[in-house]
Amino acid sequence: MPKKLVNSLERNHEKRRVEVLTTQKPRPFIVSFELKLERGFTFFNLQQQHLKQLQNFLDNVSVMEFGEVEKIYKCKSDKKDTYRSQQIIHFKVADSFRIHGIIIDGRFAVLRLDPNHRVH
Repeated sequence: MPKKLVNSLERNHEKRRVEVLTTQKPRPFIVSFELKLERGFTFFNLQQQHLKQLQNFLDNVSVMEFGEVEKIYKCKSDKKDTYRSQQIIHFKVADSFRIHGIIIDGRFAVLRLDPNHRVH
């Protein structure tokens, strides 16, 4: 294929790719409890102060887009921490309180409520 044609095709492809990325609508941050919480990391393990912290976190993120929540609350994940071959994501609820989960169909599905940051 002539070099001019290849360059033209590459530019058009890149332009379409950028247009697709920039026209995508921001996704709201949706938290779900569709998976069974892991033993030792359930609501039964939370104290009153943890429930208040979790409610405050949920109130804050309920009006945010996914990207905003990631920028503000996402913590570094342990590469070995996976669920069904998917990387588990950690979000900071409060100083030592984290929630862990995976993304399912654009929703953050919670797997663990970790009020004492026991899992890194």
